[in-house]
Amino acid sequence: MGWGDEEGVGESGAAGDADGAGDDALEPDEVAAAAAASLAGVSAVRAAADAAAAAEAAAADSERLLAAEKRKRADPKWIAMQAKRRELPAHAMRAEVLACIASGPASVVSGATGCGKSTQVPQFLLEDAIRAGRGGECSVIITQPRRLSAIAVAERVASERCERIGDVVGYSIRLESKQSARTRLLFCTTGILLRRLQSDPDLVGVTHVVVDEVHERDLLSDFLLVILRALAKRRKDPPFRVVAMSATVNAELFQTYFERVLDDGPCSAVEIPGRTFPVAEYRLEDAIEATGYVCEPDGEYALAARAAIGDSLEKSSMLEDVTEETRAMYPGYSESTMRCLQTIDEDVINMELIESLIAHIADEYEDGAILVFLPGMAEIRGLHERLVSNLDDVETRFTLIPLHSTLSSEEQRLTFSVPPPGVRKIVMATNIAETSITIDDVVFVIDAGRVRETRYDPASRMSSLVTAWCSKASSRQRRGRAGRVREGYCFHLYSSRKERELAAFTTPEILRTPLDALCLQIKVLKLGDVREFLSQAIEPPPEESIASALASLAELDAVDASDELTPLGRHLAELPVDARLGKMILYGAMFSCLDPVLTIAASVGFRSPFLAPIDKRDEADEAKRKLAGAGASSDHLTLVRAYAGWIRARARGRGFERDFLSKTFLSAQTLKQISEMRQQYVQLLDQIGFLRSGTGIGDGASLDAAAAPFVPGGGHRPPPPPPPRGGRAPNDRDRHRGGRSTRAAAAALELASANATNEPLVRAVICAGLYPNVALAEPKTAETSRPGRGGRGGAQTKISVRTKGDGEVSLHPTSICFGASAFEHRFLLYHEKVRTTKVYIRDATMVGAYPLLLFGGKVKVDHERSSASVDGWIRFRAAPRVAVLFKALRAELDGLLMRKIASPELNIAAKSGDLVRQIVELLENEDDATRAAKKEARDAEAATRAAAEATNDD
Repeated sequence: MGWGDEEGVGESGAAGDADGAGDDALEPDEVAAAAAASLAGVSAVRAAADAAAAAEAAAADSERLLAAEKRKRADPKWIAMQAKRRELPAHAMRAEVLACIASGPASVVSGATGCGKSTQVPQFLLEDAIRAGRGGECSVIITQPRRLSAIAVAERVASERCERIGDVVGYSIRLESKQSARTRLLFCTTGILLRRLQSDPDLVGVTHVVVDEVHERDLLSDFLLVILRALAKRRKDPPFRVVAMSATVNAELFQTYFERVLDDGPCSAVEIPGRTFPVAEYRLEDAIEATGYVCEPDGEYALAARAAIGDSLEKSSMLEDVTEETRAMYPGYSESTMRCLQTIDEDVINMELIESLIAHIADEYEDGAILVFLPGMAEIRGLHERLVSNLDDVETRFTLIPLHSTLSSEEQRLTFSVPPPGVRKIVMATNIAETSITIDDVVFVIDAGRVRETRYDPASRMSSLVTAWCSKASSRQRRGRAGRVREGYCFHLYSSRKERELAAFTTPEILRTPLDALCLQIKVLKLGDVREFLSQAIEPPPEESIASALASLAELDAVDASDELTPLGRHLAELPVDARLGKMILYGAMFSCLDPVLTIAASVGFRSPFLAPIDKRDEADEAKRKLAGAGASSDHLTLVRAYAGWIRARARGRGFERDFLSKTFLSAQTLKQISEMRQQYVQLLDQIGFLRSGTGIGDGASLDAAAAPFVPGGGHRPPPPPPPRGGRAPNDRDRHRGGRSTRAAAAALELASANATNEPLVRAVICAGLYPNVALAEPKTAETSRPGRGGRGGAQTKISVRTKGDGEVSLHPTSICFGASAFEHRFLLYHEKVRTTKVYIRDATMVGAYPLLLFGGKVKVDHERSSASVDGWIRFRAAPRVAVLFKALRAELDGLLMRKIASPELNIAAKSGDLVRQIVELLENEDDATRAAKKEARDAEAATRAAAEATNDD
């Protein structure tokens, strides 16, 4: 009954109001309060009904799960699988593990490699609940740091339960999910759980979260633990449990971390022993003794101080005489070994010794695969080339297999192949083989003791890729790779003295990487002040790293002066990609050139599709440059051409696709992943309103009437590919909340890509995303040579590239722009700056002045000098009238973009059409003028050269 039907309302009520009577009349505030109370009562009734229905459903699920388990007990396959499970060390610790987890809101489970903790602990929790008649209430989420691990462990657990994946046991990774309403064990990547927390901060219905591999101390796992610790403290009913699980965890560190805020007493911990066979462990001195290796005093592996002494009696004496300190350090070793230890430089990875050790193993030991741990792909290539050149009968005696995260899955699968009898497998791997991949037939491990590690300097906002000594924990993991099937051997190529200097554990990622994305997630999850939140991490990052991240987000306009999210920041947080790439995507949608920008963002944010096989690097590089085209000036647009070429080849059939991939050295798997990521971005853009018809800047109308028909990646539309098996599009399963079907989203993408073939506009959008990552390219004249017969005279021109804060930098050798003697434009936008042997910039695109004036930093006009500048360091000569015009145009554009970003559904096409046309016309005019000027300069140079050659002939 509504308020209008209450007694007292009608004729008598009206009279009472008129004469001032009505002591029982309700005031407006009382009416509102009564209405609210009534609505609250209705809501409470509904909530109670929902809770009752949920309880009834859970009870039914509990009965179903219990009945299913009872039926399995007679299944021979189930019986055999349970027998295998009982062989695992974890099975013997079942009661202890369950008691540990049940003892409080947080617990720590550690276990040696091969103990079965990743597959068994989640099953213990589910089986215990099923047998207690509470299986329907049990919901366990298990996070893994890598996609492959999440899938592999989920499939193994489903197999052990004799069930199909996606039923009781499921997984969820980016772009792929196999789960159902019946799923009780969900394996997922850490990022998937963090995204769920955005909409479900209390993890309603979840009983346990198991965070696996916490010892790796990756950024997202440390971040997740802060959130889960707070959730465990506040969510008492129904109970919620957090389990930190690891192979080589520092249990006390995690116990102390949870105990700092939890009020339920000490955090319990349990350790599960391993089941590997014994592994004989050796150090550098043992490897030298066994192989008889001699380090030449003047060789590349000798200490620099020794090599610098020169041919002197002092040097001879130093090398021949073993010091008392060395004798005391290495008793029982030969004079030759001790002299070698005095000469050798442990800080250099000794390829000679690794080669000698492999030859020694091959000659002295029976069959068994050899796993060599190296820091990176460069060292893997170097060892591969050395072994091919120097090992006797290498093609018939050995199978050489590189293992690196950038290799295709097909190449990685070779790791698990079984070689023919008499052939020994040698796997050369990075630390990916420590935990992510297990090679069962490995008997011998050669550990170079190094790892390639990223370290971030917040002051310069630059990452350095350094080769560092691995931790003792990593060394134990590497040792554990041997002895999986029989007794093993591990050779650590560092001395027992160096071993004492190794860090106990790897430096947490949160202390050595940029925090931009993390700060963005803290704000979108409404976790409070960024600094306060990060102070609660296991090992909090330094203040300067947080300040650098917030400053970077402010440059992107993702946060305001109070470090609160702007409308742009909220949109960027919705896109699972680096914030700069996310901004590029949004601008691509707004300027109707979305398609190529999607390819750029997916490729740069995930992985380049270009392969570089160890034995065909030059061919691969040449194929890449050929695909990019003559005079190519953009790594980003080269990625677009590669993807577009694959789309066209695939549409013509599998044979054409295979031929194209072979000729261009492109990875089919990576291209497919890029395709799926593009579709995910489209769906998210549609969901937040950036793809709805008529809302794009310029209304998506093509600015070029003669534009070619749209096709993903640019170019002409190919014939449609054959329908997939089952008649369903590959990503129909990925429909999103509030969004449209894949087909509708594809139509929206086409509308938002009307300007996809307008290269100057695409470069400008790249600028909008990557700025202030800009470098200045200027000609640098080297020493002048005299003209000679048959040769070119004159100065040799090189290009100097510099950034604002670093001075001169170098283009990375993998860049299309690398080695250019002339640049189409003066400026280079880049995605990443990294220091190795020197400072490199990666993923570069040349742009002119106009994109920087329109989409860069703050524009300032200097009337006296007839110039304009961007952020005070990028300067252009311009007439005052032109500079003022650009500044006014920029102000109008900024205002338009702010309104559009604040309200994506806003239809501003009518207002923006003329403005966008002006901008595109300016960009195209600059591009045309630049090309004409370059052509004129080339023609003049050719004429001068011809005249010089004619003079020489005379």
